[in-house]
Amino acid sequence: MNFLLDRWHNGVKPRVLVIGDLILDRYIWGEIERISPEAPVQILTWERESSTLGGAANVANNLAQLGCEVYLCGILGHDTEGEELIEKAKSFNINTSLILKTKKFRTITKSRFISKNQHVLRVDKENNTHIDLEKRFINKLSPFLKKTNGVICSDYSKGVFTKGLLQFLSKTCKKHSIKIVVDPKGNNYKKYEGVTAITPNISEFSIAVGKISKKESDLDLEVKKLLKKTNTQYILLTRGKDGMTLFDRKGRVGHEPANAKEIFDVTGAGDTATAVFTMGLLGCSTLKDTLFLSNLSAGIVVGKVGTSTLTGEELKKSVGKNEISLSNKIITKEKITTVINKLKLKGKKIVFTNGCFDILHSGHIEYLERARALGDILIVGLNSDSSVRRLKGKRRPFNIQKEREKMLASLSSVSFVSTFYENTPLKLIQKIKPDILTKGGDYSSEVIVGTKFVEENGGYVQILPYIKGISTTKIVETIIEKHTSPNSKKKR
Repeated sequence: MNFLLDRWHNGVKPRVLVIGDLILDRYIWGEIERISPEAPVQILTWERESSTLGGAANVANNLAQLGCEVYLCGILGHDTEGEELIEKAKSFNINTSLILKTKKFRTITKSRFISKNQHVLRVDKENNTHIDLEKRFINKLSPFLKKTNGVICSDYSKGVFTKGLLQFLSKTCKKHSIKIVVDPKGNNYKKYEGVTAITPNISEFSIAVGKISKKESDLDLEVKKLLKKTNTQYILLTRGKDGMTLFDRKGRVGHEPANAKEIFDVTGAGDTATAVFTMGLLGCSTLKDTLFLSNLSAGIVVGKVGTSTLTGEELKKSVGKNEISLSNKIITKEKITTVINKLKLKGKKIVFTNGCFDILHSGHIEYLERARALGDILIVGLNSDSSVRRLKGKRRPFNIQKEREKMLASLSSVSFVSTFYENTPLKLIQKIKPDILTKGGDYSSEVIVGTKFVEENGGYVQILPYIKGISTTKIVETIIEKHTSPNSKKKR
């Protein structure tokens, strides 16, 4: 089963409609070794040519490669380029029955000349005549829309999207509870009102809202205004070297830093991110996992030359290569959500326990080893110094917080240590959402902090016994006894 589709209901492929501006991307490859004697221009010695799906067709291709059932809708001319685009789409198992063709339209073609993996020239063949096919689109799509799971509007400002068509799509999708995602263009985002999500890059976003400062707070404010203006649930903002940020009406859902190791060609990266993001919204992953995967996918595609897609297998391998390093095992509460989301994305079972671990002893070590054996990742919530003092008294802890963190992190059974400053670890548990909550001793699940939350979120509580006869209190009492007895004084 496909890496993303294994999360889809009963393994049935999601049906996605992609509507937008269809483009045929041509590539002419060659070598440049000299300047023309006729004019001060480079001479490209032809080696080979290729063509692929561009624009909305590239979004459809990405979805098809990831295993979706894809229907493509747009305008083509009665020309060789239009025929070639349809044949290519069919070869990728994309349904083309919703595409409109007209003699008044010239199929959009972009020809890129490339030498040594670098673009040296692009020639665009475009349609200059406005053609209003709004009624034909609506008539064609009306009986089909309610049969889809999701809709992507890929707007390249080439004539497909009229205000009337967008309003029809938005209202119909809302009526049938269908997710609709827009990859936008231009400065009039009001026309996208009522859609589920908008996925602009930072340049497109700046055109829509005007110049923005470099302050993250200013960016957040502008996104919030746009969400309200468009009555949209989400904005996925792709930010180039600054990564990718997802917003909802409450603010930031999450942020992922840029992860591309090498950038050969950014063509089509936004299409890939939109496709993966839409699959996430359809239920193939959680919101934060969706953000992580969208960012990771875009990073893969920019490492390829030309308009490119990726497969579910490529994505799976890349997730594997982005394993979380366990060398830095002491992690703050603020960062732990991102780490845990990535681990869960890889199917890791998360176990959580907590304690003071003031004097680490063999009982602790055996307990932690048993706890780790319950799952894949063991996270230890550690009481801060101030928290220990409130619980154990002013003379505790014996070992300061940093030392206790280091001791726990040195254990092979412990994956991560995260210190909490409250009296209980409830807030930390709510961030982590562990699969298993475990405690040692003679507890009952009713009195263990976080039980209700974990069980409501699909997890369970496991109580493990401490090793009898071993405790921090007994160790301290033994030390005091030995160092205050008459025999110990004689020896000194």
